Amino acid sequence: IVRTGWGEWAEPMMEALLLIVLPTLYFLTLALCKNAYCGRSGSWLSWVYLALGALFLGEFLFSWAAGRVAFVEGGLLSLSIQPLVMGVFFCYIAGLSLVRRGIE
Repeated sequence: IVRTGWGEWAEPMMEALLLIVLPTLYFLTLALCKNAYCGRSGSWLSWVYLALGALFLGEFLFSWAAGRVAFVEGGLLSLSIQPLVMGVFFCYIAGLSLVRRGIE
């Protein structure tokens, strides 16, 4: 559906990643705001998500410092920003769940 409306806008793996990550962020935001999936036993998961986010963001920063990151290559969104997308994804989930725990 997205490809028919806009044509090719990203490399196939990057397109698949974004088409999975964006609705997942929406679902998780609403689920945590409605207090779904918020058990007391899973409080350590916030720190795991934060660690995963830091690892992905660290990988992106090292790649960027080495000059191997290009956001757009040949008019398409590049796969080299995958660590950035995953880092933001995990840091967002960790931040959201830590804020939720702080409210409780």
